[in-house]
Amino acid sequence: MKKMKIFKITFCAIMAAMATIFNFIEITLPFGFNLTLYGLPLVFVSFTYGPALGLLTGFVCGAIEQIVKGISLQTFLWIIAPLAWGLLSGLVYHGLKKLFNDNKVYKKIIYYTLGILVSITVANLANSAALAVFGYTSDPVSSFGLFMAYAFARMISIPFHVVLYVPLCYILCERMKKIG
Repeated sequence: MKKMKIFKITFCAIMAAMATIFNFIEITLPFGFNLTLYGLPLVFVSFTYGPALGLLTGFVCGAIEQIVKGISLQTFLWIIAPLAWGLLSGLVYHGLKKLFNDNKVYKKIIYYTLGILVSITVANLANSAALAVFGYTSDPVSSFGLFMAYAFARMISIPFHVVLYVPLCYILCERMKKIG
């Protein structure tokens, strides 16, 4: 029992470090959209060990990121994204799994997809708000326009994230469950 707790703590710490590092690496897609692997370790923790550890890992990752980048007025908004990745993905996945009590492969893939969709949508909206609210202008109308522009640009990347994250999460989580 004690070894499992130590393993989970170590695993979550490694995943938080990986997410922090992945946050600084971007893949540029056609038309100037960026794709990151930032959320992958956070959803992996949440799918494997539940939303509570996913939330904790997301908080650690977000706090480290803010310390590295510098604390600002936007800090509380920037931390929402890793919290969403860690918490919401696991809530959706484990909630649907418990609700339907089914372990068929295609249903697991649907649960992974919905968990990722919910968490990436909230994370993208939070990051768009952080950029717009405290961004370049104090005019509320301009801030709303900036928010909409950022949100639209970020939402276009969602299908690319889903196509990349879902198979990786399925493979990694199934392997992790076999390990124990």
